[in-house]
Formats: sequence, C-alpha cells, structure tokens
Amino acid sequence: MTDTTDAPLLSADDVVMIADDEAFSRFLTAELFDQLGKPQIIAARDGHEAMALLAEPAAAELRVVVLDFNMPGVNGIEVLKAIRSGGLAVAHDVIVMMVTGIDVLVLVAAAVVLDVDAFLSKPTSAAVLRRHLTELFGSERDCQPAERYAAIDVEWMVAGGLIDTNLGPGEAVELADLREGMVIARNLLDPSGGLVVAAGTRVTARLLRLLHWLADAGVKLDGLRVVRPC
Repeated sequence: MTDTTDAPLLSADDVVMIADDEAFSRFLTAELFDQLGKPQIIAARDGHEAMALLAEPAAAELRVVVLDFNMPGVNGIEVLKAIRSGGLAVAHDVIVMMVTGIDVLVLVAAAVVLDVDAFLSKPTSAAVLRRHLTELFGSERDCQPAERYAAIDVEWMVAGGLIDTNLGPGEAVELADLREGMVIARNLLDPSGGLVVAAGTRVTARLLRLLHWLADAGVKLDGLRVVRPC
C-alpha cells in the first residue's frame, strides 16, 4: 500500500503566488510549498506588487494564492476582494489562503465574507499546509458570482461594523455540532469582541472548514447560536 502522507500534492506545472512584505516569511512559506511538490513560486513583496502581478495574463495559471493580512499600501483583505470581484486576470474563484495571527482577528470577518479558503497561522508547518490543501483540493468550493463580492463594504467591516438580522435567540450549539444549512442566529465574536461571522450567515462547507481551522489555531469561539433549516 502506498503511503499518501508524503505523496506530492503539487507539481512543477502548478503556480503559487506568495504575497508578504516580510522577506523571511515569504521564504519560509515558499519552502513549505516546495516540500509538497516543488510548484512554481511567484513572490510579491507587498499588496501593490501582488495586484500588479495578479492583473497580468500569466496570473490565469495560478492554482493557489497566499496573502499576508498586514501589508503596506494594499492589505491582504483588499487584494482578496479584488480577486473575488473578478477585476483581475486571476480566476475569481482561485484558492486563496491568508496568513494571520491572533493580533489581526479584526480582519477575519471580512475574509470570511469574501470566501477566503483557509487561514494559516504564523509560523505554520508543512503538515498543516498539507492538511489544508488536501481538504481544499478534495472538496467542492462554493464561490459566489464576482459581482456579489464587489458589492461588499470591506472598509465598514474592518472598522468593526456589526450586522443584526434579528433572527431571535436561536439554539446554542457546539462547533462540533454545526452543520451545513444552519443559519448563524447571533453575531459570532472572537474573545476580544471582534466580529467573526455575522448573524444571518448560512453555514457552508467552506465556513465549517474555516471555523474549525480557527479553533485549531487557538481562537476561542463561544456563544455559537443557530437557526436550523426547516
């Protein structure tokens, strides 16, 4: 029997972009991808450079984009919105992974609404990256039409705007019991009070993955309340 834990997930034909203003962080992330199959790496030193590269025709070949949240000029959320809004050469539904830390949780809600595919904590490992990519490559990804992402007011969300859709108290559930089709009844907040998922959000396979990965990274998500589908 073949051991698939070390089987390459990527190949030399795959192209990955890594956008991070810290050179050492870019190097480490590139090394992790190299361990998973030696894909071609395109590096961007900040958000402006990432946007320029993503607008070039060659960006249509990208399989994965890795964005740091905090970059000068244009941050990772702004780049993610530009990708999902369909105004660049890269496919609007390309896999996007964001590198984050507990100190930037205020940006998580905006990333969730823009359908980021995964969060990578700093530092991460080849094993964690492999696990995320294995799940992403083996699952259906539910991206919305580009125009729906273009209409999202990211600046309002990052500023701490909260949504209250008045769904009532809902039913308290543990994360382990959360299922696709349920609707978040109350704003789900992080320990500092920042919005993670807005009330009224329908739970999808992508959102389930993200919430479990956040929990694995040590983000405590209490007060989860839902409305079950009829």
